[in-house]
Amino acid sequence: VRESVFVQNYIDYRFLQTFYPTGGILAVYYRATGRIKSLPGADEARYVQSNPTWSPDGKTIVFIRAKARPNYAEGPRAKYANDPNETQIKYDLYRIPFNDGRGGTPQPVRGASANGMSNSFPRYSPDGKWIVYVQCNNGLLMRPDSKLYIIPAGGGKARLMNCNSRRMNSWHSWSPNSRWLVFSSKANTPFTQMFLTHVDEDGNDSPAILIPNSTAANRAVNLPEFADIAGDAIEEITTPAADYRRHYDLARRHREAGRLTECLAELRKSLDLKSDYPRTYIALANVLFEQNKPLEAIGNYLKAIDISPNNPRAHNNLGVALKKLGRHDEAIRHYRAAIAIHPTYFQAHNNLATLLDHLGKHDEAIEHCRKAIEIDPASPAVHNRWGNALMSLGKPREAIGHFDKALKIDPTYAQAHHDWGIALMGLAKIDEALEHFSRAVRIDPGFHGAHIN
Repeated sequence: VRESVFVQNYIDYRFLQTFYPTGGILAVYYRATGRIKSLPGADEARYVQSNPTWSPDGKTIVFIRAKARPNYAEGPRAKYANDPNETQIKYDLYRIPFNDGRGGTPQPVRGASANGMSNSFPRYSPDGKWIVYVQCNNGLLMRPDSKLYIIPAGGGKARLMNCNSRRMNSWHSWSPNSRWLVFSSKANTPFTQMFLTHVDEDGNDSPAILIPNSTAANRAVNLPEFADIAGDAIEEITTPAADYRRHYDLARRHREAGRLTECLAELRKSLDLKSDYPRTYIALANVLFEQNKPLEAIGNYLKAIDISPNNPRAHNNLGVALKKLGRHDEAIRHYRAAIAIHPTYFQAHNNLATLLDHLGKHDEAIEHCRKAIEIDPASPAVHNRWGNALMSLGKPREAIGHFDKALKIDPTYAQAHHDWGIALMGLAKIDEALEHFSRAVRIDPGFHGAHIN
């Protein structure tokens, strides 16, 4: 819980996304009462504690731990998996006694900690003898360089498993008799496939074999698991624990189709099933804002922030809603909070620049325009806003340079032609100004301001 996550999408379809936790603690959910309580020893705010797994006897939990850090570092965004610009984090495996929810003192797992690598996704063998985990250079799970390692359950020398392929090995699961391990790999295709290896009583594994015909050629197999039942015993597979996501996804599809009433109904069903999922509150708030209900939207953004204080999107969107109500100081505070969490958040810089310019703080607005352009150089609207801030500072010649850049990015941007015309009027270049007003009207015949000028 209280999780913050680094997430980045890429163009390379082989590894389209990177995601891993940068903050968070472990908690215990008590089914009888519905209560959630942090697990002492794995609930320190200065660390990220995640990825827990039970020992077969239920007495011990092994989890990943590292020093907590901001989701995103200063500087350029990562453009591919294992880009040095990714937020750098290396996890160690730790173990902690459960003690009926009282926890205890966490101890590093020997062989899977302090080894200069990132260690994650531990899985006990059902007989309690072994732990197989993933090792990579940074982060966890879907990493091009991830490899499977095995150690004695009590800790010891880590061994690189024979089953590893050349690209991405992860999402492993033991058979009930502790003699087989299934895992996912991208050895052959950009889409993960299932592989199987045999593990003997001494922890020695065989080279992996592909499980054929387990998926379509353009589909991935993730998180495979063994089921200790007869092959013909499955009539239906349901996932009640994930029903909240089913309603969330239905809501998203309704919104994309413009069915806002149905969207709200699905989001509320999702919250009935899981009331601590911040993305649902953000989605609900977004729809309420779209329905011109900013006060209700603000309440839901605040709920999302209460659950996930380091959620930059919640802070940014809350700033937009506060601005609509004229609560400018509060809006600025939340825009700045979003940027502090996510320094390269384009939309937060853009929104803050817009509001600061509106409030007459033109120099500050220009600084955030500059940062927004560093993040996305192809934004005509930011260049245009920068130009208007310079106009307000009495610098029309400099402003024209930004209107020109906006139009080079988007030649059909009527607003930039209009604002360029205003700048030229200030320089007494009337004929040139009229030409830009005319171009604005040709692009957008309904542009009232350009007609008047």
